Amino acid sequence: MKLQESITGFYYVGTKRANITKLVSMYKHGYASGSLQEAMADLTRNDRILPEVIFCDSCFGFPAIKQWTDLLSRDERLSHIPFIIDTDRITAIDNRRFMAGKKIDDILNLSEWNENILIWKIRFLQKYKSQSRQKIKPQIEKTAGPNPGSKYVFFKRSLNKLGSWSAGISGHWRSINE
Repeated sequence: MKLQESITGFYYVGTKRANITKLVSMYKHGYASGSLQEAMADLTRNDRILPEVIFCDSCFGFPAIKQWTDLLSRDERLSHIPFIIDTDRITAIDNRRFMAGKKIDDILNLSEWNENILIWKIRFLQKYKSQSRQKIKPQIEKTAGPNPGSKYVFFKRSLNKLGSWSAGISGHWRSINE
């Protein structure tokens, strides 16, 4: 396989045949693994072609998947790939934990999604992750700006307070005149 083909693949962690079959019909190629440890070893190999999306069966449970997503987010190459949990076997408690943890990109029932809509969803998540990555860089540069104790910061805070104070006064003044 050539590295240019990496755009057309998937990685599925789980054993549900129907999901694997659906993904195989959507993509030119993909990989599947029955365990999280095997999947991590497989995905972190340098010669491995990166998938377009990573799907994970929820049967592994919240603690194991959370630990796994922590590892994914620390890997520079894998942190940019959309990560989706299949809700087919998820418990209500785990669903709430996943939503609160915000380590995953989406939770959906893979068997209920139309292939075209699912591809659209994956493209959206890829675009979103790409844009959020680009927004993080300027924020880091902004925080590395002026020294927090400098006159510039003091002046900026003073202007902000003055602006909010004057907005409050003018709002109060309008209510008195009306």
